[in-house]
Amino acid sequence: SALAAEKSERNLRVLTVERENTRWRLRQVVGHMENILNHRVFSNASFGTETQVKGLENAISFLATQYLSKVRVRPYLEVAREVGITMVGCRDSKKPANREILGPKKADGLFEKPPVTRLIREDNIPEAHLKISSCMVMIEEVLEKYAQV
Repeated sequence: SALAAEKSERNLRVLTVERENTRWRLRQVVGHMENILNHRVFSNASFGTETQVKGLENAISFLATQYLSKVRVRPYLEVAREVGITMVGCRDSKKPANREILGPKKADGLFEKPPVTRLIREDNIPEAHLKISSCMVMIEEVLEKYAQV
């Protein structure tokens, strides 16, 4: 029984570290999204230069690949995937896994909508701003909901 208790303790420590790492990642995403929304393209609500647009796309892609795609803890996984797909879309090879995580109806609905990166490229700044803001709210809500777990 001592070995089982030791193994359970180790597993709990690993899960606790992973949870806190996930929460940190999500807080970083919110902070970076705030910075993105402070970019001159959003403050002027007008199309930026090609370099500015490419910079925004890269910043958004960085959030999706370096922060959101690495979330593995269940209470946060669904929100991370939903935000990632909303921000950059979803590759065809990843769609089955995302359908399993989000449910087919929700996932297919997200797949049909243009991601934020495309909206920025197409100069639909107000809708891109709205989507980023709603993603921030989703992340903040899930962080608050599971703060005491």
